[in-house]
Amino acid sequence: MVNDEQKPTEPTPGKALQTQPVTEFEEGGKPDPLQAELEKHAKTFGERELAFKLATQARQALMIRKAAQAIAETGWGQNITPIARAAVARYAFEVGCDPVRHINVLGGNIYFNAQFYQELVADNPDFQHDDVEFIHDDPRALEQERAYRKEKRIAFGVPEAAKGAAIVTLHYKSKGPFVGVNWAGTGRKSPKHPERLQDPIGEEEPTKTAHTRAYRKAAMKAEPTWFRTHPRLKGVEEIVLTGRVDPEPTVPSRAQLRADDHPDVDAGPPE
Repeated sequence: MVNDEQKPTEPTPGKALQTQPVTEFEEGGKPDPLQAELEKHAKTFGERELAFKLATQARQALMIRKAAQAIAETGWGQNITPIARAAVARYAFEVGCDPVRHINVLGGNIYFNAQFYQELVADNPDFQHDDVEFIHDDPRALEQERAYRKEKRIAFGVPEAAKGAAIVTLHYKSKGPFVGVNWAGTGRKSPKHPERLQDPIGEEEPTKTAHTRAYRKAAMKAEPTWFRTHPRLKGVEEIVLTGRVDPEPTVPSRAQLRADDHPDVDAGPPE
């Protein structure tokens, strides 16, 4: 997505980890049949969290080791030490998420990506459906549609320069609805490096990026954020921050984050 940049190193197929059962320990011997069965049927975040909690120490160590190896193949995982990768993996398992599919690390902070929030919402039995409405200006649209979109942009404080802007509404049976608004691709330059775009990923895929960022905002309102208050989180972020192998670039590149995983750069209004 960023010109002249090498395609990111993606996890090889099968590396995404949802507490997948392992047939044998690397040290030899077979896993406990009950534990293997529990891991096999763990689908929700709560079930995966429980599966890890009930695993033996040896089993947990193996899961963390394999996850850390998979993290090393991601863009952000290459920039932190093996100890930091293991710390991120343990934290991910303890909150029931996948350390490869659901998490990105930038500047020492752990970000839960759009896929995480989409699955978190889908796991809620009270969830019904979501709506998305794009409100960026589009010269191909009829004048009436363009006028309507402009009213929405004014109402939500969306910059006119945004190439992509979206409103996502999450509907539940007994609560909500919950609304998230965000945008991408305003052409802004990095304050520290004026020759660089502040949001290169949003510039290249503004509509997709605005959609996923808006979805994340709506989901953060709708769903409990126990994973952000986990007692281990602060310590993990400190380990990551002090355990970076290379200095973090000012502007996150495609080698670090995919478009749907990028933390907010052109963030919407405070909510």
